[in-house]
Amino acid sequence: MTAPVLGPAADATAPLAEDEREELRQPVARFLERLGGGVPAVLPDEQSRRQAWLGLAQEMDLLGISVPVEQGGQGLSLAHTAVVSEQVGRLLLPLPYLTSACWATAVVRHSDDGDSRTDLLSRMVTGEVVAAVAEVEEPESGELVVEGSGDECRLTGTVRFVPHGLSADVLLVVVRDAAGGPSSVLVVDGDAPGLRRTELETLDPSRPQAQVHVDGTPARLLPDSSGTAYVRARREATVLLAAESVGGAAECVRATADYARSRRQFGQPIGAFQAVQHRLADLHGDVESARAVVEWAVTVASAPDVDPAELSAAAAIAGARAGEAYATVAREAIHLHGGIGFTWEHSAHRYFKRALADRQLLGGSGAHRRHVAASLFGDHR
Repeated sequence: MTAPVLGPAADATAPLAEDEREELRQPVARFLERLGGGVPAVLPDEQSRRQAWLGLAQEMDLLGISVPVEQGGQGLSLAHTAVVSEQVGRLLLPLPYLTSACWATAVVRHSDDGDSRTDLLSRMVTGEVVAAVAEVEEPESGELVVEGSGDECRLTGTVRFVPHGLSADVLLVVVRDAAGGPSSVLVVDGDAPGLRRTELETLDPSRPQAQVHVDGTPARLLPDSSGTAYVRARREATVLLAAESVGGAAECVRATADYARSRRQFGQPIGAFQAVQHRLADLHGDVESARAVVEWAVTVASAPDVDPAELSAAAAIAGARAGEAYATVAREAIHLHGGIGFTWEHSAHRYFKRALADRQLLGGSGAHRRHVAASLFGDHR
């Protein structure tokens, strides 16, 4: 494994200065473009994706940025991971970076310290294991029944809409209590008996989803994977999803501005027309306002002693703002590209699909807005 992107002397809790962010962004952007075969990324089959995944770990050490050094990670902050997430979103990299390196890794990292936690984290950081989180978020997302305790649990039921669940080596199954809140996390091996996975047809093929069915499947409890620990991990993943959305939206604006400079109409580039300039300026403003909110949320989430209510509010605000900005920018990018933007061969529709799909992930914009409203004004339903 190569040396970390940033040295271990970096403060894992301090906000990143602009020059530090750029120092990380440039080599990561170049590496991911080469790894993915361009912008957006082109990784057509599972073998090429697995090779790329190992490249993230072995060549740039990007799978454990926020993981403690003693578990094989870099021991840096969420701010460093957010820089990488933005570039992953910019390229539409069809790899489980959000689901495994961010979400699942945070779930394990916030669980109790122990040998099983250390072993799983270490294998995830090296790229040996890809993990996915399976949670029943709403009644229509499935149901689960748990029998037993500790390392001798049995799971029965179905979980739908599991991102990158088809190819994951390990599933982290979130068990909820009678009130609907998360109570614990169970670890299920990808080759466990009674486990059956079916690929779902989804809007965004670059972030595939699966239906997971378990029938008396052996599972083991992740030590001290309390509801509070899981909620924090989920909030961090929401912030990093927002960073991905900013990256995708920024790429839409960049590509559209380049097109406006080169596409000529009535003897001049269409970017010379004031109407086009105004629309591009508005889209740029949407991206930068979303970026500012995400950077604030990353700063909040990076604090080791952050108040849970503050983290929840910051994650919800960032998720709502970035998700809505991405959807708006991606839609307008198609319009501003004219006829070519509506064709299957152009990449604009891929960003639009990702933007729409991401608005439903980790709660979605509507749930984020309801959470913020409830935290400000109370739940008056």
